[in-house]
Parts: sequence; structure tokens; C-alpha cells
Amino acid sequence: MSRDRYIRLIEEFCALTKLDEPARIMQGGAVEFDDIPFSLLYSDKINPGALLVYCEFGALPPGQDSDALRVLLQKNLLLFDGGGAPAFAMSGTGKILRAQRLMLADAKAQQLFDLLADIAEKAKQWRKDYRMGMPAQGAAPSQRHRRPARFAAAQPQSSSD
Repeated sequence: MSRDRYIRLIEEFCALTKLDEPARIMQGGAVEFDDIPFSLLYSDKINPGALLVYCEFGALPPGQDSDALRVLLQKNLLLFDGGGAPAFAMSGTGKILRAQRLMLADAKAQQLFDLLADIAEKAKQWRKDYRMGMPAQGAAPSQRHRRPARFAAAQPQSSSD
């Protein structure tokens, strides 16, 4: 049942965003949203009721890796709610990843779109200052600007979906 819901969600997401490769995405292929790579994975062994969303935030900043890792650990603590909150990790290639789950039972394509837009914005912030919106000591807070998503042609669906 959950696998069927995952397939339907990815197909609806591809229709919403005008992507024509749902099978590739379901086989683990990357999705780029506003030039930020994501993986949208399903595993009935890991969590059969959820879509696992992974976003590549990028590499650690040269010479600031300890500071950046400290910030990420603090973010993990702040985000932790005991029930599937987003978490940060490091891939085998040394890239920072954000992992998050989206429960499939009530998930909608627009909800997935909005989630990717939010995470992509945070990834761009990370890439800008490596501090998740937290300014470096002595630096002015960065301005957050929402840039059009790669799938900007997609229109929000009504809430009756």
C-alpha cells in the first residue's frame, strides 16, 4: 500500500513540475530543484510509510570545517523532536546532506514541491555562508531571497486535492 502511495506521489509530483521521468526518480535518480540536487527515496525496509528526502547542501568550507560541523550539530539538536525531524549528516564523499522524511499517508505533490523549495532555499543559504543563516562573528546577517524554483512553471494546486 505504501509503495503504491509512493509511486502515485512521485507521478503526481512529476506531473505538477512537468518532469517526464518518474521511473528514473523512483530508481533513485537525482532531482534538481533550483540547481540543488535531491534524492527522493522509498524503502519498505527502512520506513515503509515515508518518502525519504535527501538534499546535498555541499562541501564543508575549507578551513572552517570544525565551525561548520559545530553549527550542524547544534541545528540537529534544535530540530530534533523525536519523531522524524530533519537531520544533517555527511556523505561518504564528504558532502553535507540534509535528510528528512515525508509521511506518505497524506502527502500531496504540492506539499512535496513546497518542502523541496524550502530545503533548496536553506541549501543555498548554507552554500552562501556555511552557517545555516547564522552570520559569522562580526558579519551582518545575510539577506534571504527566494529565487524561483527550477519548476517555476508548476502552479500550486488547490487545497482540495
